Amino acid sequence: VGTKYNKGDKMRNFIFEFDQQVVLRLGLKLNELLFLDYVAQFINSGHMRYKFISGKRYYRLTYKKILEDLPVLKIKERQLRNLIASLEEKGVITRINGKRFGYWKVNI
Repeated sequence: VGTKYNKGDKMRNFIFEFDQQVVLRLGLKLNELLFLDYVAQFINSGHMRYKFISGKRYYRLTYKKILEDLPVLKIKERQLRNLIASLEEKGVITRINGKRFGYWKVNI
């Protein structure tokens, strides 16, 4: 059972924790939002490893952990790498300290 929207109704302001106007402006896809929501939830859990680099907090993610925790994405590691690269190109996330053992920062 969903909410019925009428023609003059405004769209939802947020998808997961992200402002929908920003999501639309950046051209983010639903699977990218799901990934970003996962990262946000993981960060908020206090269980994610992090490191301060140049005064900013960056978080450690592994492809294996992401794929184990998000089987709903139904993707392989290569596709996950492409998803993350897409987010990086859009400026949504920033990677530092290399591709294999790097740390990440979410910018939105």
